[in-house]
Amino acid sequence: MTELVQLNVSVPADRVSDLYAFVASLHGPVGAAEVPVVEDKDAPVSQDAAAGFGEETVRKNYLGGVSEYWRPFLERLAQEPDEWVSWTVLCEAIDLPRRQASGMLGAAERRCNGYPPYEKGGYSEGDHWFRMPGNVAEIVKRLATE
Repeated sequence: MTELVQLNVSVPADRVSDLYAFVASLHGPVGAAEVPVVEDKDAPVSQDAAAGFGEETVRKNYLGGVSEYWRPFLERLAQEPDEWVSWTVLCEAIDLPRRQASGMLGAAERRCNGYPPYEKGGYSEGDHWFRMPGNVAEIVKRLATE
């Protein structure tokens, strides 16, 4: 296992997303071949992912943090409940390049303690895929209007 070191870094406020993107590039797989493949896009939601789908957990995770992209990301996923949505579509929806969006997502998932209000489906058809269950989408839609 790789040893991790925690650092505090000061950066200009308008460059935080660049730092997140860079840090995200240091973690995880370095190529599509190492990312799990979505075998069945109609597969049921995994039990691990479902741990983040309770009302209070979704509320806390939706409202947490200060990112101007996190909530629109979730709201875009909520537009297609129970459907797999590609990373490309999600990045376009929040108007961020994939690399910067990766940084935002990595930071947000850490705030969610690994239980974000969606399921990650891996890699297929040249893209990564995300799915938000219908009950979670209803919570997100309600929070978005409050």
